[in-house]
Amino acid sequence: VDANDPNEVAYEARKLNVSVEEIKEAIREVGNNREDIEGFFNRKQILNERLLFSGLRDRSTNS
Repeated sequence: VDANDPNEVAYEARKLNVSVEEIKEAIREVGNNREDIEGFFNRKQILNERLLFSGLRDRSTNS
């Protein structure tokens, strides 16, 4: 993914259902390889789900 090509960045953002800024962040973090970018968001999604689950679990045990 060419970070300097707005059309390519926008396409990738639509494809992955994220913002253009998030694509640019991913490129800064992992480089411009599409598989690496997808992996970045997959890992981020897994972490977010774990945090959400952990928060829900904590609330249910504290009530």
